[in-house]
Amino acid sequence: MFAMAVSGTGGDLKVAMTAALDAYLASERQRADETTEINLEIKKLRDKLHDSYTSTHQRLGEEIGQLTVDFDKLKDEVAKIREDLAGDASRLAQGTSKLALELEAESSKRNEEVKRLTEELKQVRAEVTDDNIKLRGEVVSAARDAYHATEQRRAEEVANLRAAMEGLRAELREEDIRLRSDVSEAMAQLTAHAAKIQEDLRAEFQTLAANDRFAANMELERIRGDVEQVGPLKLMVAQTQDSVSRMGAHEVMATLRVDNLFAHGLQPLDFEFPLVASRCMIRLKPVKKVESGSPFSPRGSRSSSPSRRDVVYEPGLEYVGMFFGLCETRVALGNAANRLSSYVCSVRVDIYDSNSSAWLTALENQPQELSAGGALFGSNEVFTVQRFKELVNSSLSPDRKLIVRVVVSDIGLLRLAQLDDTQALSSSAFH
Repeated sequence: MFAMAVSGTGGDLKVAMTAALDAYLASERQRADETTEINLEIKKLRDKLHDSYTSTHQRLGEEIGQLTVDFDKLKDEVAKIREDLAGDASRLAQGTSKLALELEAESSKRNEEVKRLTEELKQVRAEVTDDNIKLRGEVVSAARDAYHATEQRRAEEVANLRAAMEGLRAELREEDIRLRSDVSEAMAQLTAHAAKIQEDLRAEFQTLAANDRFAANMELERIRGDVEQVGPLKLMVAQTQDSVSRMGAHEVMATLRVDNLFAHGLQPLDFEFPLVASRCMIRLKPVKKVESGSPFSPRGSRSSSPSRRDVVYEPGLEYVGMFFGLCETRVALGNAANRLSSYVCSVRVDIYDSNSSAWLTALENQPQELSAGGALFGSNEVFTVQRFKELVNSSLSPDRKLIVRVVVSDIGLLRLAQLDDTQALSSSAFH
């Protein structure tokens, strides 16, 4: 078996050597053919060069003969010109001396003119230098005045904007106080009316108890009917409160200090401020997107369906997430203290971009019930970190601030929960 393998290997080597030799001979033949073609081209070029040299030599001989004839003619003309020059030499000498005198006089005049022009040029240069200095100072002064005017105008615009914001906040506070006052007044009237009815009921019951039990019971039924009317009055107050809550949209503007957003281990920052008889919260959260999941099942066996990688978010510097929700709030209506449970509304959170002087919508939801202290709604990819830093740094203030506007509209049912248990009324008067 080993001998057969060696024999097979030798045959393959011989075939390979034969193929290599054939390739080498073919390349040598090709190189010889190329050399022959190059020699033929060289011979053609030599023949062509010889023909060109012969024709050029013949043409040069003819041109030399023509030049000889022309040279003889030129000799005759030069001899004639020499004769003419000999006659004009005396006249030329006289003219030359006269012209030299004139040139000397003209030269002196021109020197004087050059001196005068030089002095004038120096004076003009000095004037131009002074004008350039004055012009440069005027340009710098104009640029400085324009810069100060721009800065002053920008400061006035910022002051006007802040004044407008303060005016809006004052109007919102006044409107909130007025609405609370109306609701408190209605509740106080209702409480006073109920107390008066109770007092009247007790007085009438004591009077009738001294006379006739039957008549007293009939009168008691009538008075109980009056007392039952307190329920519709309470319902009317609740409807009034609901209609007051539905009046238009409520808006609040807040300034969030975000200096520490990217510090302290990239922990979320929570900002809390009042909004529509409650307190709301905005959470800013720096995150990065991470893919999780594995193409293998937890037990190590191959899954029958294609693998799917879920996306999770961890603290990082890729995106800034924003979330909104309601905080636990104590609500006072009249003399009653209640805890806010939830209310139905639409919420939109806007961010102010001072570069474009426009509000950018960051979050927006359809009408839904928001629970106090419940889940927050929002997104982990509201802004990239780079865009968020641009919005923060666009402010004219050196502090790192973010101006937000929260708009609440489509306000619906307001749910309240009592803080204390309700005690039973004394029923001794009804026996």
